[in-house]
Amino acid sequence: MSLKAIIEQDLLVIQADFGNPVFTFAGTDYPCHPGSGGSELILGQGGYEQVADLVLVVRAIDIADITLRAQNVITYNSKVYRIAKLIESPTQAFYRVVCVSNTRGV
Repeated sequence: MSLKAIIEQDLLVIQADFGNPVFTFAGTDYPCHPGSGGSELILGQGGYEQVADLVLVVRAIDIADITLRAQNVITYNSKVYRIAKLIESPTQAFYRVVCVSNTRGV
């Protein structure tokens, strides 16, 4: 069994441990589980950077039929977020979907 397949199976167990949460994009629910997040600024190259309000871990196979991009709007736990960036894992088994409040910067 490949490392990618092992990670995909392990992520299913983690999702179940979290109660099988989902995020909604374009009216469709997709399985995920929450990662880290917080509302604070950190000093980065060139100035301060926003730390994500929410990070979701999503199996690549679960979103293979859609195209998520930065600035797309999703809903998680009845709260609307805007995707700041997507980070693909080295094994291509999952993505970290980094989100900020939809009202940030408005």
